[in-house]
Amino acid sequence: MRADYSKYGEIEALARHPLGPGELLGAVGVLDVLPAEVDAVASLCRNGSEQVPARVAAPDQVQVWPIDREAP
Repeated sequence: MRADYSKYGEIEALARHPLGPGELLGAVGVLDVLPAEVDAVASLCRNGSEQVPARVAAPDQVQVWPIDREAP
């Protein structure tokens, strides 16, 4: 499964974190083309099971589901 974010505009932006050497900041589309140096991912949006590469997803994957709607 893949979550489709293509209608949201630029989803492949990637930049070095200005205060965290070795850390990258990127949009959801970067998951499809992660640089080899990336060994962990923290995502703030919903991802499909096919979007997070196996080399960073398992076995240490932790999922936290934020509330994404107003109704209880």
